[in-house]
Amino acid sequence: MLPLNPSLSEFTTAATDAAMGVLSLLLRLDLRRLRVRSAWQRNVWSEVFGLLVAGSVLGAITHGFELSAAVRAQIWLPLYLSLGLAVALFVVGAVGDLMGEAAGRRLFPWALAAGVGFFAASQWLGGAFLYEGAAMLLALAIYVRVAMRGEAWAWWTAWGIALTFGAATVLIAAGVRAGLRAPQG
Repeated sequence: MLPLNPSLSEFTTAATDAAMGVLSLLLRLDLRRLRVRSAWQRNVWSEVFGLLVAGSVLGAITHGFELSAAVRAQIWLPLYLSLGLAVALFVVGAVGDLMGEAAGRRLFPWALAAGVGFFAASQWLGGAFLYEGAAMLLALAIYVRVAMRGEAWAWWTAWGIALTFGAATVLIAAGVRAGLRAPQG
């Protein structure tokens, strides 16, 4: 058995990742059972949650156990890829919610290319998260617009994205204050 990471902050991050993985798995399973107008749209969101499960499990392993630098670097590869693709599909789902399935389908190949591009950039730039922030700002603007059209459910999505931004800002500020940097691939 691998020894647990002795760092409290790393172990807390691992626990958060594990909880997010379990929640994402439950949401994915629940979403697969829903009867919806657009099976394609449901499938996009289902895959977002599936990719979040993968990234969360890998994050929990990376942060929760003492691993060699080489093993940790290898785990970051699929972790960054899953995050890049999850964010790309999140935008596809948001565009589908705003403009319809046909628009989401047109965006799909471009978004996947952007997700792979994020992965490549994360390798060259040592963990750049700018792509995720820009994509989620776009999604926030989309869901505010959908909500303003009268779709009350979209306010929940917009608030969720805004809350995530707030949490990320606190974590980034704490990391900067502590002199921490994003993990290096």
